[in-house]
Amino acid sequence: MDRTRNTVNRLILLTGGSVLLAAGALVLTRTMDDVPRWWAAFSGDSWQAILVTALLATSVSAAVLVLQLRRRTIRRLPLSSPGTALDTRALTAAVASRLQALAGVSAVQAGLRGTRANPCLRIRLVLEDTASPHRILAALATEATPEARGFLAPHPLKVEARITVRTRRRRRIG
Repeated sequence: MDRTRNTVNRLILLTGGSVLLAAGALVLTRTMDDVPRWWAAFSGDSWQAILVTALLATSVSAAVLVLQLRRRTIRRLPLSSPGTALDTRALTAAVASRLQALAGVSAVQAGLRGTRANPCLRIRLVLEDTASPHRILAALATEATPEARGFLAPHPLKVEARITVRTRRRRRIG
């Protein structure tokens, strides 16, 4: 799933949850006869309950959005030549396609995180159960990683790789 669709889905879920929370708070304030003293200002026929609930929902939405933005996904990375920048999605796609072409690799996900001064290439490899992890790791260390470091020449590149093996399910007979 791409990042834009992920963000839209989360915002829709957040909005729906906020609406349900506001509706629940409104029903609660309208139906309670005996409310706590600190909540007495929000009960009765006033617009204050709706306003406070909307403000709370908005502040929670803003906090979630700020936390999502702090994940620091780098999109464009300036290079040593003036006026040149590297689109990091192209770099991660190239690394992923190079690793996907190796025999025994079932799936690859790559992403560039961190800051512009300290980028970190995160790679997730899913191998077939017949693949040799040593051969895949050697190809990662000798082919894909030096090539990525070459593209990011003035910036040091940290690489984190997570390798898992996909097992085949056994058929049950009976």
